[in-house]
Amino acid sequence: MTVTPIKIETAINISKGEIVCLCGESGCGKSSLLKAIQGFAESTGLIEVAGDILDENTVDTIRQKTAYVPQDLSLPYDTVEQMVMSLFELRVNRNIKFSKDSIFTDWTLLGLDNSLWNKQVNEISGGQRQRIMLTIAGLTGKQLLLADEPTSALDPELTGEVLRVIRNLADQNTTMIIVTHEMAFARDVADKVIFMDGGVIVEQGDPRQVIDHPQEERTKQFLSRYSEN
Repeated sequence: MTVTPIKIETAINISKGEIVCLCGESGCGKSSLLKAIQGFAESTGLIEVAGDILDENTVDTIRQKTAYVPQDLSLPYDTVEQMVMSLFELRVNRNIKFSKDSIFTDWTLLGLDNSLWNKQVNEISGGQRQRIMLTIAGLTGKQLLLADEPTSALDPELTGEVLRVIRNLADQNTTMIIVTHEMAFARDVADKVIFMDGGVIVEQGDPRQVIDHPQEERTKQFLSRYSEN
């Protein structure tokens, strides 16, 4: 898979508790930017997370402050319990204290049955997997949550369920950066939308302003193609 080089030429200022959606064509650098924030992809420019500027000396500290939910949840685990516990076995999460009771409390609020704990991963829906992983990411208490296409290939009902989880996390003052190709989702959930093209930020601002009244030609072209599809 080709990784789009990220050039941070325009400042992105994200306040605590804000939800930011990254939008743009496939391959424009959205996922690469999430990786760059964690130090897993190269970028030009400055990245700062909660007071720490990313470099070789701070990369571990920044990873400890961030939680990442990938687009592909085809994880090498048999049961939901193994899938969940894998997050807490990561080196950057080993000091996090949690209990099944806290997980089950959140699951109940989000319409997830506690019996999912013993289910086979391949027995649960994509929407359930996304809700579980987003919920667990929230329980880690990280300062920044990064989610790559959390509604990808989900039907409208399941998209609504994932949106509910994201709003619940927002109510807990969790800062989120979400990659999405769905403009309706971005308009509904985001405090700010960032449009990317060719590894650079082309336009950013209020979701309705950027989506309904774009200023940049590349944004207009993308949204025009999106409307046609």
